[in-house]
Amino acid sequence: MKKLLEQIKTWWIGTYIPEPPNSPLVFGIHQKHWTSKLAHNLWNFYLEHWKWVWSTALGCGTFYLGILRLNGCY
Repeated sequence: MKKLLEQIKTWWIGTYIPEPPNSPLVFGIHQKHWTSKLAHNLWNFYLEHWKWVWSTALGCGTFYLGILRLNGCY
């Protein structure tokens, strides 16, 4: 379980790529996998717009239940 959590952490943060030895910069970068970038973007989108995301989901669910009720399926 510990190894799995470490792999998820590495995937989420990205693999560390240090600067070349003769580089004037001191810090390296974390290179994220494309799926990690997608997950970060979706998470940030949700955090910024959670109010209308839930409102839209609730409205669509209510609309769907209304359609089922009108068709006699419910």
